[in-house]
Amino acid sequence: MKQPPDAGAQTLLIPMVKSAQQTQALVGAVTYLRHGARSVGSAVAHASDFEAIPDNLQTARDEVCLLVLVENCKGLEALDSNLEVDSIVGVFIGLTDLAAGMESIGQADAAEVKNALVVASQISLPGARLVAF
Repeated sequence: MKQPPDAGAQTLLIPMVKSAQQTQALVGAVTYLRHGARSVGSAVAHASDFEAIPDNLQTARDEVCLLVLVENCKGLEALDSNLEVDSIVGVFIGLTDLAAGMESIGQADAAEVKNALVVASQISLPGARLVAF
């Protein structure tokens, strides 16, 4: 998780997220020390264009767009707690892999997948978005 933000990536879509604890760890991995676990060493290099962005260390926390991809039943069960994790901008639901996990491989339009999506769509929190594809 360290390399993409250090190289300047501001939007990250993380696949196969299964729990809020995993989501929280991802937030920590892309957030500088004090609020997270990301080292500040390379912030003065690549991500800040070798210090061309003078306030990178102060603003990076607000600039990273972290999205998680739920593609399995465990992740779907933890959907509401994933949406509650601070700094998560949105959750994508991967219907094809979800269907495969529900033993409906190749049938993203199966009734159980559609029902799960209906339940998921009823979960909402301010600031976080839910997208199915």
